[in-house]
Amino acid sequence: MHRYARAFFAFAIAALCAAQTGTVQAAEGSATIAAVFDVTGPAGPYGDGQKNGLLLGQDFVNKNGRVRLAFEIQDAATQKTQVVNLFQTYTAGGKVPLIVGPTLSSEAFAADPIAVAAGMPVLGISNTANGVTAMGPCVFRDSLTEAAVVPVVLNEVIKRYNIKTAAIIYGNDDAFTKTDYDVAKAALDAAHINVLTTQTYAKGDVDFQAQLTNIKASNPDMVFVGALAAEAGHIVADAHTLGIKSHLVGGNGLNSPQVYQLSGGASEGVVVGAAWAIGARTPGNPEFVQNYRLRFQKDPDQFAAQAFAAAQILENVLETAKSLAPKDVCDALKSMKPVNTVLGTFSFDSNRDAVNPVVVLTVHNGRFVAF
Repeated sequence: MHRYARAFFAFAIAALCAAQTGTVQAAEGSATIAAVFDVTGPAGPYGDGQKNGLLLGQDFVNKNGRVRLAFEIQDAATQKTQVVNLFQTYTAGGKVPLIVGPTLSSEAFAADPIAVAAGMPVLGISNTANGVTAMGPCVFRDSLTEAAVVPVVLNEVIKRYNIKTAAIIYGNDDAFTKTDYDVAKAALDAAHINVLTTQTYAKGDVDFQAQLTNIKASNPDMVFVGALAAEAGHIVADAHTLGIKSHLVGGNGLNSPQVYQLSGGASEGVVVGAAWAIGARTPGNPEFVQNYRLRFQKDPDQFAAQAFAAAQILENVLETAKSLAPKDVCDALKSMKPVNTVLGTFSFDSNRDAVNPVVVLTVHNGRFVAF
């Protein structure tokens, strides 16, 4: 009997036993994995790409034939209570060995402790705020942290444009954007850049002219924007309307085509730090981009790529896990050897954070290109 046929037969028997005993089946054969994304709502531009990337990754893995993945994707609609409810459902049901998601770091801080208490592994694919993986020994992420990305992009901009002064605008009511501020301020202080003014806003704001008028008056060489896509697009548009000539710089939150769309093209020249570039020659990336375009009729973004990489990571993890019991899956994640992904050669560090190269990009003609 063919190796895969034997594996699938073994899985079928194990699944039958699992149904009768309430235990989780062995890791051979198929695995149903929960995914909680914000496919709609304000974070939809991130979650929609995550859903698409994960589905494409599922097809890629299943075509290879080593294991079979079935992602059960749920839309939390950018509602923290819905994220919490979904995490409670999946950790109590005993039907999945792992949860992928959620989309936002603030949601992770609300929901991941539920998984931690239940011993359920979590693989975040867009949670970049400080402290996410510190919530528990089985919380992982394949998304580079703001602490890894922001200092790199700031240093590149400082060198390229001989920056001496800066301003910061950030959301003071969100875990991700507050991390952006903390990391950017520390990096600017370390580079001896004078921060002339710091302005804040609240999630959901659409008018930033008051804050940006104060920034314009200080005349900084550079403005660091700590924002998610919805607010970032309006910030960039308002900066353009006010005639601000400072270089605009951001972290992972600005890595969405929605920023360009909301700004009406005013994001031309914005510089961002990233974990992935559409033109990267990493293993399988050109094929990933081509297949994504064919299937979804648009370009993938970093969040789609990180979702696709999650499928590649889980293929290797589930092949080595002793079983689909959450503890065994967590152990396999901890002992995972470096994996070739569309993000590049990927591994987890001792804190279960992502280890892969940082990319610095700029917006040119509506696309992210190398800075």
